[in-house]
Amino acid sequence: MRHLKKRGQVTIFIIIGIILLFSSALIFYIRQQITSATTEIEVGDITTEVPQRSDPIETFVRDCLESVSIEEVRALGLKGGYMDPQRAGLRYNAVRPTRSSLLKISPNGNVYIPFWYEMSSNDKCVSDCVVETHVPPLRKSEGPNSIEEQLEEAIASKISLCLDDFSYFREQGFTVLEAGRPEADVTVSRNDIYVKLDYPLKFAKEGSVSEYKDFSVRLPLNLRKIYELATKVLKLTTSLQFFEGDALNLITAFSDLSEDALPPIYDFRLGAGDFVMWQKSKVAEKIKLILMNHIPMAQVMGTRNYYRHSISDAMVQGMARKMIIFQNASYPFYNVEFTYLGWWPFYLDVKPSTGEIIKPDISSGGPIGSIIPGFGMQQYRFFYDLSFPVLVTISYPEAFNGKGFTMSYAIEANIRQNRPVNGSGAFSPTTFTGETFVCQKETWNSGDYNIRVLDASTGEYLPDVLVSASFGNEGCVLGRTSEGENSSLITKLPVGIGALVFEKEGFGTRTLPIGVGVNSSRNITLKVYPEKQVALKIMKVPYSKQILVNGPSVVTRWVFNATRILELSPKDRAVLQYEQVTTGSQPLSGAIVFDEEHPQGSPITLVPGNYTISVQIFSDREYIIPEDRRCFPSGFLGLGETCETIDSVKMDTLPYGLLNWEGNLTWQVSDTDLYSHENVTFFVPFVAYYDIPPVHRKIEDLQALDTLDKLSEDYRSSLEPQWS
Repeated sequence: MRHLKKRGQVTIFIIIGIILLFSSALIFYIRQQITSATTEIEVGDITTEVPQRSDPIETFVRDCLESVSIEEVRALGLKGGYMDPQRAGLRYNAVRPTRSSLLKISPNGNVYIPFWYEMSSNDKCVSDCVVETHVPPLRKSEGPNSIEEQLEEAIASKISLCLDDFSYFREQGFTVLEAGRPEADVTVSRNDIYVKLDYPLKFAKEGSVSEYKDFSVRLPLNLRKIYELATKVLKLTTSLQFFEGDALNLITAFSDLSEDALPPIYDFRLGAGDFVMWQKSKVAEKIKLILMNHIPMAQVMGTRNYYRHSISDAMVQGMARKMIIFQNASYPFYNVEFTYLGWWPFYLDVKPSTGEIIKPDISSGGPIGSIIPGFGMQQYRFFYDLSFPVLVTISYPEAFNGKGFTMSYAIEANIRQNRPVNGSGAFSPTTFTGETFVCQKETWNSGDYNIRVLDASTGEYLPDVLVSASFGNEGCVLGRTSEGENSSLITKLPVGIGALVFEKEGFGTRTLPIGVGVNSSRNITLKVYPEKQVALKIMKVPYSKQILVNGPSVVTRWVFNATRILELSPKDRAVLQYEQVTTGSQPLSGAIVFDEEHPQGSPITLVPGNYTISVQIFSDREYIIPEDRRCFPSGFLGLGETCETIDSVKMDTLPYGLLNWEGNLTWQVSDTDLYSHENVTFFVPFVAYYDIPPVHRKIEDLQALDTLDKLSEDYRSSLEPQWS
């Protein structure tokens, strides 16, 4: 998109970017005020501050526990899930910041955010680049350095500072004896965080002795949901190479044969005379400014701060739409923001170049040059190597009575030779294995429940199925079905109304609502469906511009032809995202990319059920809307005429296909269809831009993209995926 109405559009990006930049700077300033100062609680006159039936000593310890727990949870979120990143093996390299696993937020500060995704190879790597992930596990059962484990250590070490050696009570004449050191137990449940403190204490005064051991508090923060959103954003942005693709589009959009623009990925000029050259350091500063203004425009669909940009300029509107990260789950309470700041680590190399100078390859014109003086060709073909960080910030402002909660981590985007560096984008799902208060086995007073799980495809009993219970806001693991021919799990349950969740690797998650009474017992047999891979294919259905010429008048209309089915073109890229609609703890979801390296027929993993579907198609074929001169009446009684010229538009990447099914409009996968077929084909509406003759291409044609959402709904039956 060479010209792109550069001045007006760059102004729009800069205005938006400056606003977002100041917002981000304010956030960072506030974050840097976080210190490790002692958490204090004003004790005051306890006997008048709490009801008489409450124990002032227990109340004091619980208040301290709650205060310390909240502050440590907030601190852990700001640090990307690592209380001590260096202890976890993450390092900051002051000499080569792009080789660091930590992002230094400000040049003179000491706030570091971990990279959850970064390239560990040397900056000069090309085809052998290696990427690493540093996502902290959520629960203790999932590995070392888990969030639960780190919170336990932090709370246990900080609680003594808050308690201040019980100096207030000692001043009141109490003798305080510690029978052991404080030990914390943290469980991230389905909707909140449960903190239990094991701290054996004895308080003696005037011959009376009181003993204490267990203290507990519940923090009303759905950390599990926030962690789920954080890992989902990481998976989508890295597996789809979202920021790498965006950076390449921006380089193309802001490049031209001018020293004030970026060196083009490909262009040429006839003549062996004056040529354009660039200084590499100045090119780096231009790219930093573009990224700083543009990265904050990225949005995650379904989050609190998601909104559709309403920009009058159709081209800018189209670019803003490409900054949407599509996903179909709902996260209405959480903001997701993306930031790049110009002083952060940045690596750039542009080839061919000589030191700081970037210049074209100039040929003399061969035999023709010997005949025609001055004839020659300047070939401007440049290859970009680029690395830059993106800060991801997920916030819940209302948490902890307005104190708020923020989880931050960094992603490193990497491009080598004009291509995104490939990463696996694979992240292991987490399984809930914690224990909450309501799920402590000594409180269970039902009868025995005999639980068996069948493989729906074979009818055989399944061993090693993880069975969890969800009651109200609580969740816990009941156990696993036993090995053997008649595998089962016999267990008691908490009394109440809730649900059982069944999970096994290679099978879809199932949820069973259940009501449990005192001394009740029951035999439960449930079927779970095995996952199956089928080959996926994408076909296009055109939405075409019809042009009717009648003498000097030209009439156009748009028509959707549901019977005309086309293959993807060689320069097409398609991205399919899907997620199972389920109340299970781990809905089946994924994203599949089709391009020259990933041809049609890639497998998709499914189980029977309903799915939300989003398919986008992009074309990497050049698309040009010619310069357009338009005249309209003006002046007295409209007898005059005013004309204006709309510049030509060149697009190197064109989004032109979309299928979007969500809400009540989902894809239903039956067990009959899934297990009796090996292939499934999706049909995606697309705007047939390349069928429009150049002379009839108008800037208004780009508005047809907004119609594709409605076509997905209006022609639902015609677009039904076909099994084969």
